Amino acid sequence: MVDTFPAGLVVADPSDAATTCTSGTASASAGGDSVTLASGAQVPASGSCTVTVSVMSSTAGTYTNVIAAGSLQTDLGNSPADATADLTVTDGGTCSPAQLMQDPGFEATDNSGLPYTNPNWDGTSTNFGSPFCDLGCGNGGGTAGVHAGTFWTWLGGAGPVAETSAVTQDVVIPTGDTRFLNFWLWIVAIGDGTTNMDVAVDGTVLTSFPEPAAAEAGYTQRGIDVSSFADGNSHTITFTYTSPGSGSANYSLDDVTLDCTPAPQSWPLPALRPANGSTLRAAH
Repeated sequence: MVDTFPAGLVVADPSDAATTCTSGTASASAGGDSVTLASGAQVPASGSCTVTVSVMSSTAGTYTNVIAAGSLQTDLGNSPADATADLTVTDGGTCSPAQLMQDPGFEATDNSGLPYTNPNWDGTSTNFGSPFCDLGCGNGGGTAGVHAGTFWTWLGGAGPVAETSAVTQDVVIPTGDTRFLNFWLWIVAIGDGTTNMDVAVDGTVLTSFPEPAAAEAGYTQRGIDVSSFADGNSHTITFTYTSPGSGSANYSLDDVTLDCTPAPQSWPLPALRPANGSTLRAAH
């Protein structure tokens, strides 16, 4: 039996063609317009079986699939009447461009003077004036550094003094998009458990990263669903580190993107070195 689809429907890739019929196989080629149930398939006695295949369409609408009378032929007779079914394809919206943040890796940072500045990001730091860094900031005894490229954002690293530091960018999120704020974070030098980093949109904290009990071995990608802000307006994305002054930690942030898909699920691994290594950084 061959089921030819209505115009506009094609087999997806992968096709996932399958059947529950006994001793039978179903096949369909990606991009094709039909699915085939091979000769020799058997319908269970006093029962039924199904043929399934994944399809797709570039045009929203209702498609009526028709299997004409006589298409299914068996040793006990052929299908006596047309079989029909409707498939509705909805407009799932588009996600374009695929990435919305400007300078996600902080590589446009100007390090020609102090404090460092970035034309795409606003950055503040109580003790350093700016959170943007390259190796001129040092690396906190191996407890801070870049994920990729030359620059990153170093939140914290001020020692046991009060510190608030933040990076902010305004971005327009197109209407109807599914969007995820993905970023790479490394929390390696930790203190007395009093430090924290909040991630907020328009001042509303979506998630927080309190100082962990154990230092992390390296950068891990994290992600937050921000689809509720996809309304065509400009929104302010902010990463804010706070320390009351009794302790200090190093939060290295890099490669911040606003993507159509979430970051792969992963978990930070504990560092092998002592958690309370040097946290201080050079003025920048």
